[in-house]
This record gives sequence, structure tokens and C-alpha cells, in this order.
Amino acid sequence: MAFRKKQKTINDCLAKELSEKACSAIDNLSGELHELSNKLWAKPELKFEEHFAHETVTTFFEKHGFDVRRKYPLETAFVASNKTTQQDNGPCVAVLCEYDALPKIGHACGHNLIAEAGAAAAIGVKAALDHVSGNLGHLVVMGTPAEEGGGGKILMLDAGCFDNVDFSMMVHPAPFDALYTPFLANQKVFVTFKGRAAHAAAFPWEGKNALDAAVLSHNAISMLRQQMKPTWRAHGVFTDGGTVPGIIPETSQLHYFFRCRTLKDLEVLKEKADHCFRGAAEATGCTVDIDWYGYGESQKPYANFISNPVLTELYEKHAKSLGVTFPSKSVQKSFPNGSTDMGNVSYVLPSLHPGYSIKSTAGNHTQGFAQAAGREEAQHPTLVAAKSMAMTTIDILCSFYSVFEVGNRHGLLVPNTTTDQELQHIRNSLTENVKIQRVEERLSALGNVVACNDYVALVHPDLDRETEEILADVLKVEVFRQTVAGNVLTGSYCAITNQGGLVHPHTSIEDQDELSSLLQVPLVAGTVNRGSEVIGAGMVVNDWCAFCGLDTTSTELSVVESVFKLGDAQPSNIATTMRDSLIESMN
Repeated sequence: MAFRKKQKTINDCLAKELSEKACSAIDNLSGELHELSNKLWAKPELKFEEHFAHETVTTFFEKHGFDVRRKYPLETAFVASNKTTQQDNGPCVAVLCEYDALPKIGHACGHNLIAEAGAAAAIGVKAALDHVSGNLGHLVVMGTPAEEGGGGKILMLDAGCFDNVDFSMMVHPAPFDALYTPFLANQKVFVTFKGRAAHAAAFPWEGKNALDAAVLSHNAISMLRQQMKPTWRAHGVFTDGGTVPGIIPETSQLHYFFRCRTLKDLEVLKEKADHCFRGAAEATGCTVDIDWYGYGESQKPYANFISNPVLTELYEKHAKSLGVTFPSKSVQKSFPNGSTDMGNVSYVLPSLHPGYSIKSTAGNHTQGFAQAAGREEAQHPTLVAAKSMAMTTIDILCSFYSVFEVGNRHGLLVPNTTTDQELQHIRNSLTENVKIQRVEERLSALGNVVACNDYVALVHPDLDRETEEILADVLKVEVFRQTVAGNVLTGSYCAITNQGGLVHPHTSIEDQDELSSLLQVPLVAGTVNRGSEVIGAGMVVNDWCAFCGLDTTSTELSVVESVFKLGDAQPSNIATTMRDSLIESMN
């Protein structure tokens, strides 16, 4: 234990030194970064047409020591890599830039500032990595076009751009500072009704009115709202309603967006809406074509954003150190929200997407916000957000294995970015009967996506099948694809041993019973660190002892000791040794 405490101190000192380097590098380029943002703001371009922005941003990165792959994998996308590090140097972070604008109102979502913040954070992280003599990790920057309705990140996911990335991040300007704004899953649909044209005065009985079908379905959706959850959204427009009043419309069309806080809820809402559309067609004698469309080969909708708890808490710490004040978590969750293709990235990688205030009284997607995004006052908060991203990245790179490994008494799994030297060091630290294996897994933060004891593993629903087989073989566990209180990051939101388990405080009694049945151990819903829901980030526990964050209350500790049966299972000699080690480490 004394070694672990000492190693943490060394890592903290290194992180502090590198963070100072990063912030200094960002400050030194503040003028050039401001100019970059102003250029984009002055020439707004719509989705997939961001040719000037692509040229401007890629030129900036080439000037500052990045290898840039232009027009990849889309005409206005790019991937830039730090020249001084390689893909196998350690964990890889992707910092994302957006730069598309909105029709008629320009950069009313502030994507010029997103590009500036991404560029600034990348400059800071690069300065930190270049300063280190060893290999901490690798940095890539991605230019992701067409966030405004084009699904650029989904297309880049399909193209494999994120395959070797371990975690990703970006920030978004807003009228408020927020870490927990719930970005919604968004499914879009075109609904086309076909009837029969007829003279509206002479032979109306010969017609089948497609406009009536559209109006009826629109009204049915409106009536459905009383059976919709408060967080569900449905909004649509008529895109075709006939030609002239004297002809019964032969065709009509609706364009609808449906939004929910989870993809699971979205499927429920889709089914309800589908019944409304088909029922209207049946009632009017029309036929209907329902095109639920998405993006890329996968035709996926925008997914809800899953905020990685470790990245979020680190960002919050650094932003507060730079003077940012956040409202309470409950207030943040009540803020207005939309949808983003960053949600799809968050389903694949640990991701960060906080909002930061640019002191605008107008909301996003308004002319007032467009003006605010071009003002001098937006510069300071943008660079604060960039510094917070850079320091968050540095913290992760300096404490890599706390998030990226998972194991039990049978074995240990580490990501494929683990070097041979690191792997050998781990082998030398463990007994021969513990099997260690690298895993080629796109969800590379294994500690976030897997929770296990010696017999059962609860894993992210999208974990690769091959990884599932490796888990079962190396850790000798039965694997179940599960969520915890609706969260796919099972390793972040619960902790389990062979004696018991602690799960997210919002886990329902039914879900607790189901999980307890799978694990064959008792479970309790609770928190650590004075109310933190992120169990996995605030506690390490086995069958004999538990280490919790310093903010953990006595009540929380009592729950931990009770559910994990630590008072009964802990041998006195182990307790004495640990106590002595802790005293030694604190001296």
C-alpha cells in the first residue's frame, strides 16, 4: 500500500507539471486561436460544405506540428495526429472540432468556438506530451463536419476513424455552464401518404384525401402527448399538402423528429408514433410509407449522450480551479437540451461534452447567440474550457490503469495499447496463476464497461463478442450484457465482489432483484464520496477490504461494510498490515 500511495503522488506531481505546460502553451497562442475562430465566424458554411473551414483549421494544425490527413474520410473532415507520438505509445485521446453553421443565422450554435476550443486543447496536450521523455499516450484531433443534421461523427465512426481511440472529448458553448445537460436521442422520419386525386367540388366521393391522413396523424401525435413521458419530445411539419384547393390531394408528407433521453425509450415512442401514422392511413383509405431514417451505412439515429463519470469529474475539478461555477446537478439536468452526433461516439468510447457559458442571454440556434459567438467576451471562457479539457486528458494519461483494466483472482485484462514493458511489469507484480491478456476492444476503458467478481461479469451491451469470450475464458466468469439504472457503463455505476454489491442509487427494486439473481449475491443501492453515483470511480473493494474516496461519509462507509460483509470476512492480520501500511504511507 505504501508503494501505491507513493506512485500516486509521483503521478499527481507529473500531472501538475504537464498541466502547467499545457496552459502556458494555450496562453501563448491565444491571439492566433482567436483569429482562427473569427475567420470561421465571418464565413459560415452549411453541413458538408465547410470547405473554407476545413482549409483554415487543417492549415492551423499543420503549422503547429501535426500530421494532417485532409479530406478524410469525408470531403470536409480530417484527422490530425501529433507528430512526436505514435499510436502504440499508450492510450489515445481524440479531441473533436466542429465547424458547420446553420442556414441564414450563421454560427448560431457557436461551432466556430468549438473548433477553437478543440484546437487550443490539442495545442496544450501536445505541449505536455512533447515535454515528457517517456511515452504517456497519443493525441489525435478530428474535424467532424455536419453535426447540424448530417451525422458527420456517425459517418466517421462507420469509416473506422475511432477504432484506435481510447477516449474522446469536446466542449460546446451555451448560455450556461453545465456538465450534465441531457442530450437526447433523436430519430427522424418522413411519412408519405398516398390517396386518390379527384375534383373537390364535382366528384369528391371519388377521392381519397392524403392531406386528411396527414392532418389526422398529426392530431393523433398531439393527442398522444398525454401518454408521453415528460422528457419525450415530438415535433413535425407538413412538407407536402397538395397543390390547389380544387383537387383532393393525392399525396401528402410529414417530417417529424422524435427525441428521448435513451435509445430504449426512443424505440417505445417510435412504436406509438408508427401506430398513429398507420391508423390515419387506415381511417382515410390511403397508403402510407414510413421512412425512419438515420445516417451512414448503419442508418443510426443520433443517440443520447452518455457522459463518462471519470472524465466529467476531472473536467469539473479543473474548470472550478479556473473560476467556473456550476449549478447543482439537478439544475443542470433541467437545462434545455437538443441532440448531437457526439452521443453516438459516447456509446463507443468514454466521452466528455460539457457546455460552457459565453455570457449570452440568447439561447443556441438564435441570431443573438450567433452574435455572442463572435464577440471578444467569448474568448476567455473558450480558452478556460480548452485548458480544462487539456488538464483532464493529462490526468487520465498519468493514471492510465485506473480506468482501462479489469480483473479478478483468475486473470487481468488490459487494452491493446499496453506496451510490452508495461505488460512485463504487471506480470512481475502478480502471481503466476493470474493470467494476463491484452484485448483488442473498441470500448477500451475496460474498467468502465465491465464489473465482475470471481464468477460473474456484467458488461456493456455493445461489448464485442470476441471480448466477451476472452472475458469468460481468462477471468473464468459467466458474462451478462446489462445496464445499471439505465446506464451502459456497468463498471462505473456498480461494484461487486463475491460477498455483495453496491449499485447506482436510482437502480429500481426490480432491477436490483434481477442483478442479484444473476450475481447470486445481495445488492444495495447507494453512493460513495458524499452522494456520488459513480461507484466504480470512488471505491475499490475486494472480499477483505475497501478503499473509498476521502469524502465518503460514515453512513456510506457503514453501507459498504455491511453489503460487502467486510467486518465478518476480513482476517485480523490483513487488517493490521493494511493499517500499518496506511500509517506508513501518510508519514
